[in-house]
Amino acid sequence: MLPKKGRVLPATDYADVIAFALRGELGESHRAVKTVMRWTGASERAVKNWLSGVSGPSGAHLVRILRYSDGALETLLAASRRIDLLDAFIAMRGGAAESVRSRAALGLSPDVPDHVPDRDPENDPDLNARQRWFVAAVADGKRVGARAIAIRFTVSEKTAKRDIAALKADRRIDFAGSRRRGCYVLP
Repeated sequence: MLPKKGRVLPATDYADVIAFALRGELGESHRAVKTVMRWTGASERAVKNWLSGVSGPSGAHLVRILRYSDGALETLLAASRRIDLLDAFIAMRGGAAESVRSRAALGLSPDVPDHVPDRDPENDPDLNARQRWFVAAVADGKRVGARAIAIRFTVSEKTAKRDIAALKADRRIDFAGSRRRGCYVLP
């Protein structure tokens, strides 16, 4: 039940939803704490409380989380029972992806896709979130580089260059053209 003054959600439900979303996308490691700290600018103690479900982020921090975390956005849409928006979001994000609701109606597991092609960047557990985003951007024909990763994920360009180097070493991307005018392409 909502309190008489204000429009505040009960803390346990909200905190549990945020904790579920963040742990599902980032895991429960110290790296997850550092990632959310970079996204939001919040303290380590606050982020640990969010990940454990003790408390939830404030509105400003929540908006910052939603900028970077598709999983948090999807979970909040599902928790608010906005199935129409959830279906549209999933269709926009994955193209042929089905919503959890429609997969359950078909008797399929909501977590396991029907067909996962080899080296699919969206579902590849060997790639981190930055690398998945980078491969998807290259597949969309965007001209992206280390600076784009650094800005999008608030990491150093050195970290972004290591991500790209690992993708090149795994032969997931190639660099075509001259050093100055070239761009990354899929092999």
